[in-house]
Amino acid sequence: MEALRSLLADLAEQRTFRFEEPWRLSSRSLGLAVPIVRTEYGERAYVVLDEIPGGVEVRDSVEIRRLIMRSGVDKPVFVRGGLILKGETQPRTVRYGVVIFPGEEKDVEALCVHDVRPIRRLASMAPARDVPIKLMASVIEGDQLEVWHSIRERALGGAARWRYRPRRRGPTILTELHEPVVHAFTTNLLVIEEELESARREIGEVIERFPLIKDQVGVAILDARGTYALELYDHPDSWSAAAKKAGRKFAEVLAEEAEFEIFKPDKEGIMEAIRAFLSRLADCEEREVFRSRTARTYLLEGDGVRGEYTVLEGSVIHLLAVRAEERRRPRWELVRVPEREPRVEVARRLLEFFAEEGIELRRDRTVETLYKVLEALEEGGRTWSELEDELKGQMSTATLSKRLKNGLRHGLVVRTLRSNGRVIYELTAKGKALLERAREGGR
Repeated sequence: MEALRSLLADLAEQRTFRFEEPWRLSSRSLGLAVPIVRTEYGERAYVVLDEIPGGVEVRDSVEIRRLIMRSGVDKPVFVRGGLILKGETQPRTVRYGVVIFPGEEKDVEALCVHDVRPIRRLASMAPARDVPIKLMASVIEGDQLEVWHSIRERALGGAARWRYRPRRRGPTILTELHEPVVHAFTTNLLVIEEELESARREIGEVIERFPLIKDQVGVAILDARGTYALELYDHPDSWSAAAKKAGRKFAEVLAEEAEFEIFKPDKEGIMEAIRAFLSRLADCEEREVFRSRTARTYLLEGDGVRGEYTVLEGSVIHLLAVRAEERRRPRWELVRVPEREPRVEVARRLLEFFAEEGIELRRDRTVETLYKVLEALEEGGRTWSELEDELKGQMSTATLSKRLKNGLRHGLVVRTLRSNGRVIYELTAKGKALLERAREGGR
């Protein structure tokens, strides 16, 4: 913590660091960026992943929460938290920053950002983009269900903003007021962000014009309520390598505009807001989550703020902190159940709700057969005939067909092709998470 406190004090007093003139997209913008430059710095002892395409091999471990990284370069490589990696498997985001040393293979904690994509064992992955800053608090906290919920909320927000219309659905035992559009839109965060950029001209403009100046090492992002986020590296070369992705990460905050010119930046007020944010960071509790040779990463949690920072050889090389917004949990409403509503649908939705609320519920035969199908798919894809043979004696062919349809409908199972062209059924990240949650509950 001493390394962090020293850095925060240097920032607050602008010793070796300087906050430059604030930048905003237009005179109606409610968000602004304050570039941070460093006046004194030496040689870097590391490189950033963005600088060495292919230099670090990233593979899927087949576990939702774990990726495998192996370095093939002669310097330590910093991989920042919130970076999304994609490939022929479910995309993941790195939960917090890590350092991979030359020749080292490390397990890296990750979170899934597309719940209905199946996992491919040892599939190669590559950097895509950063998680939007409004999701970073959930990523830092490491709650997979909360991350998926936040992605669905973004899809719902996009539906309203882009004027999409969800499919109509019949009444069910539980009507989630936040969920009706989820099945009408992708839950792939990468696609959601691409559509957001194409739908909102001002976001594209922020990305193109995001400030990058000489000796810049970071940025403070402010909105009408004060400091929203701060990201900082120890060297201009590191910031330069990550700046384009940083522009995308912060674009949504910087693109917000008022109808009239009601907000004029005041340099002293801006610095007061930044210093207050730095003070809250200094008061945070910290927890070590990564250790490798001379590298350490710590998570920060404090009053209205979440963050993480990475230390290499005793010096902070990266800091990311964000305001922690109060989250609105989904509300539920009981409605009449039609007689023809499949029992497994009723039970599944009840189970998901009760599991999130910490309420135990005894599972009936219908739900047990669904879990048996999911468990059969856990080790890899199966054809219909392979599933039929494996589950013979446990359920009838008709029951197997119904459970696969239930799984497909609700994103627990996906239908794909083997290399020989045969149709197979595979477990998605959402299906795998449901199994893991059931086991934790002592199913």
